[in-house]
Amino acid sequence: MAYELYQTLELTPGATPEEIKRAYFRLVRRHPPEKDPETFKNIRAAYETLKDEKARRDYDDFQRHGDEITDLFSEAERLIQEEQWDDAIRPLKRLLVMAPGFDMARNHLGLCYFYREDWEGAKKIFQALTQRRPDVPLFWMNYGTVFLLEAQNQEQEIRKSPLLEQARALFQRAQQLESFNSEPYLAISQTFREEGRYSEALTWAERALSADGKEDFQDFDTLFEICIIHLRSGDPDQIEKTTTRIISLLPDDEDARKYAAYRFGRLAVDLDELRLYHLSSPLYQAALKFDPLNEDLQGLYEHSRNIAQALGEYDAFIADSSVVDYFRRLVSLYVSEASGTEHEDREEILEDIWAELDYHTPREVLNSVNRMKAQYPAIYALNDSHFDELADLARESLSPSSGSLSSPGGGYTPGGDTVPSSGGGCFVVTATYGSPEAAEVVRYRRYRDEVLVKTMLGRMMIRAYNRVGPMLARAVVRWSALKAIAAWVLGWLARHLPL
Repeated sequence: MAYELYQTLELTPGATPEEIKRAYFRLVRRHPPEKDPETFKNIRAAYETLKDEKARRDYDDFQRHGDEITDLFSEAERLIQEEQWDDAIRPLKRLLVMAPGFDMARNHLGLCYFYREDWEGAKKIFQALTQRRPDVPLFWMNYGTVFLLEAQNQEQEIRKSPLLEQARALFQRAQQLESFNSEPYLAISQTFREEGRYSEALTWAERALSADGKEDFQDFDTLFEICIIHLRSGDPDQIEKTTTRIISLLPDDEDARKYAAYRFGRLAVDLDELRLYHLSSPLYQAALKFDPLNEDLQGLYEHSRNIAQALGEYDAFIADSSVVDYFRRLVSLYVSEASGTEHEDREEILEDIWAELDYHTPREVLNSVNRMKAQYPAIYALNDSHFDELADLARESLSPSSGSLSSPGGGYTPGGDTVPSSGGGCFVVTATYGSPEAAEVVRYRRYRDEVLVKTMLGRMMIRAYNRVGPMLARAVVRWSALKAIAAWVLGWLARHLPL
């Protein structure tokens, strides 16, 4: 019913304040609370709204534009949920032209301004709101949040402190209005954390826990903030204790546990992206306490832990002269990439590092791999398959079946099952040209025996070829079209081999 408050007092919308007061007392005498409590309650509610100038104006605005105001506010809320801040501002401004006293719409407008990082615009709105309605904690909280977010976006530390001080003062106004609400305490804690004042941050976080007189799962955000404070203060061991507190508060609810695991896991992933592996590992451990069967979390934790351990071993490894230069250079590349360095010329760097192998004996390579396994297991795990492959090649070169020919690089000998005798092993070329004495076969055999066997990388290529060569040779013999293609390709390559 339109303008029902006026009808309750038997008045028209144009009634003066004096007429409202007289109507109220007249009706109260007619419907006293002890005889007609329900009617008295309606009369009292109408009078409380219409006697207050601001409340009456808001009520009148809504009566005149109620449907349109509702539609505009709903549209703005939808756009805010979609994070379309600029688009949400337009319906909110239209709404406030119709209903200037609609404080919640003005609050939403302020939120749009600070989400688009228009700090000054947001400050003006929330300053006006807190002056107009100093009794509303939400407006003080949002006003403080503007200063907090602005401080977090400052690159210069000297500009942060005054902003955080102002945010803290505004949060304290909200805390004074709602001492039972944990949110203002937690916000104050965050301002101290931003300044690196971790002891004070912990004090206010603990006050947030006790604000409502009990600890339950509703305090999860506060306990999570305590974990972040311990992380930032360089005391990650305390995270396990805080995790135990959270577990004691968890309801018997799988969704609650998965939510806790997600929060810890999400923060850990963010730290991984910043290459802060030594900080992310304890967070993954915490996440796994809530969701121990999550294979994705387990994999992320193992990866993070391995890199953190490798970084911890790195300085000693680089200084270890019993490990040859090839491995130290290769591991330096791995560690720099794990720390966030991107190498545009990575392939060239790897080729240069691989060339180092020509200057190390098989015994040196094998001893280096064994040393890595025993003393630097996390570094070894960075690429254990490659290191094992090199160790196998070194063992083969040292086996009794090896020949006596030494390479100029310092001691690798061809022979054994890694390098076939000069009479065989060129499976595909022999199958293509039909005779081991064909000119092309002889040329490839020379390239193998005079060039490839003299480098570790070359011997790895020979070893791989010996595994697949017989199969490819059978295919060439079986299909004449493939033989013709192979003859053309291999003939062209043979003419360009560096001999």
